[in-house]
Amino acid sequence: MLEKFPNKIDISGLPEKDSVERVLRFLTEEKGDMEVKVGEKVSKIIFKRFIFKNLEEIISEWEGKIFLICDERVFKIYCEYLKNITSNYFIISGNKNLRNVEKIWKWLIKEKVKRDSLILSIGGGVIGDICGFVSSTILRGVTHYHIPSTILSMMDSSIGGKNGINFNSMKNAIGTISPPEKVFIDLLLLSTIPSKEISAGIVEGLKAGLIGDPEILSLIEEKFPLIKMIDIETIEEILLRAIKVKKYIVEKDPYEKNIRKILNLGHTLAHAIESQQKYKIPHGEAVGIGLIYSLKISEDLGICPAGLKERVKSILQKLGLKTSIEERKDALMEKIKIDKKSTEKGIDFVLLKGAGEPVLMRNLSEEVIFDSLKEVIHENSID
Repeated sequence: MLEKFPNKIDISGLPEKDSVERVLRFLTEEKGDMEVKVGEKVSKIIFKRFIFKNLEEIISEWEGKIFLICDERVFKIYCEYLKNITSNYFIISGNKNLRNVEKIWKWLIKEKVKRDSLILSIGGGVIGDICGFVSSTILRGVTHYHIPSTILSMMDSSIGGKNGINFNSMKNAIGTISPPEKVFIDLLLLSTIPSKEISAGIVEGLKAGLIGDPEILSLIEEKFPLIKMIDIETIEEILLRAIKVKKYIVEKDPYEKNIRKILNLGHTLAHAIESQQKYKIPHGEAVGIGLIYSLKISEDLGICPAGLKERVKSILQKLGLKTSIEERKDALMEKIKIDKKSTEKGIDFVLLKGAGEPVLMRNLSEEVIFDSLKEVIHENSID
């Protein structure tokens, strides 16, 4: 595992015992825990290295039944640790749809889930959303712990309690707002993630920078080679900054009545692209295209000075991500019109006055929404 990480630990001149202690100190260093208040519920964010070797410690005090729900790929890699935790485990592959939700509901009921049971989920955003939804609906709610296994889920989807299930070609059409009681983040799990997936996940950090912490943009620009090499210290700094931005916003508006809507920057078009592409495009890559699109609208309306769009595009290109895609504009417009953020008065669009200066715009004309698609959507060729 360690060979995959670029971090260099200077042990020159140290005795063997001191060298080992310094390496172990780096590997086991834990950041302070964090709490995110979502309405009346509190979600505790715990940073812990080598999480799977410490699973028994995490659940040792739990007296009720434990139900493990795990992503198929993650289970294959770490099954020697996970099988020892509980005999009640369910492996998931595929999308976050009602078919998978129903399978889990049936399994839990068959295995006699109780109100004092614990659902322990392990995986990326799909697993987090499915298990958050399941745990908040089965028996009207059982305790949920989550271990995110991807950078995107560590940085964004496991924080704040939004659980969305896709239905009838609509992204996140059905869902709840119910955060896990505990989220355990172990950046060493990223050692098994492809570099492209890391880059796509970092886009949520880029979004956090655009809406609340512009320093994140500079970090990504300066250290993108280290990001692609999965440098733990660099990714950890971006991760912590992004979580703090989301924590601030979620605690002010847990149920997305006002300010929390700015977290949707880039997501209106992103969700339309994902649905149109049948979820074969990475979420982060779709969001990156959505960010450029939102900045194009912002510039066209004269609320954002020129330059920020090109800066974001350059960052995405350095990360090896697409900045445009081949798709039908009319089909995307139909998806945008039924986006879950739409109201009777129109669609709420998150735009930018500048880095760190989001603004919520209502009642944008369809002409503006359609015309700006030309920046990122090509019907006959791919950029």
